[in-house]
Amino acid sequence: MAIESYEGISTELGNRVREAFQRLFQVIKKNPELYAVVYDDIRIARVKPFPFLVHYRLTQRGPEIVAVFPAAGDSAAWSTITRPR
Repeated sequence: MAIESYEGISTELGNRVREAFQRLFQVIKKNPELYAVVYDDIRIARVKPFPFLVHYRLTQRGPEIVAVFPAAGDSAAWSTITRPR
């Protein structure tokens, strides 16, 4: 949903958002403890330079993405997605 919104502005911008998410997912996969636990067992990482936050937890199988939502939005806007590949 976030990527599609940016693609509506321009394909290049949509690609940049997609690449930013992919980079962050790789960082989380390689170093899942990099980001601090913020609440319960959930860690939060920002998709730089875009205003999105990735909430994830560590499981026995590795990091599991719980939600992605706009940094300025409320939790009602959460979009659940799958774990990083």
